[in-house]
Amino acid sequence: MTGWKVDTGHKSRYLQFIEKELAKRLPNACIKADPHVASIEKTLKKLLSYILDIQQSGSGFGWDDEKKMVVGDKEQFMGWTKV
Repeated sequence: MTGWKVDTGHKSRYLQFIEKELAKRLPNACIKADPHVASIEKTLKKLLSYILDIQQSGSGFGWDDEKKMVVGDKEQFMGWTKV
């Protein structure tokens, strides 16, 4: 999906485009742009902000490229969640 990203986020009507593409590929799913896709997008943005916060804070967490996940000690994680 090239051409849908701009400096301020996504171009208008990108959710409708996604909805049409999903309808083509999953005709009986009845997935709508709002609330289904918008809700997933909101959740993913929130999770990404947590990952970026962990990486930028120098907290000792790392990234496992093989497992595609953040790694660290449980004690570190528990301390980070309190913040």
